Amino acid sequence: MPTPQAHPWLEPLWVRLLIIVLLIAALTAEVLWLQDHLWLFLWGGALVYAIWDFFLRGVYGRPKA
Repeated sequence: MPTPQAHPWLEPLWVRLLIIVLLIAALTAEVLWLQDHLWLFLWGGALVYAIWDFFLRGVYGRPKA
């Protein structure tokens, strides 16, 4: 199985944080105003996956070999 590699576009921390903030804003708008359950779960799933992929998986922020 190949080792996971970081996408160069997502290497800067500010880009990953911006994506997380935008997902939180979309999720907040869905919870407070729009209240469509399908989009609520889609935004929530995207947020959970982004947090796992960007910060918990350990691919980004590793020293380059």
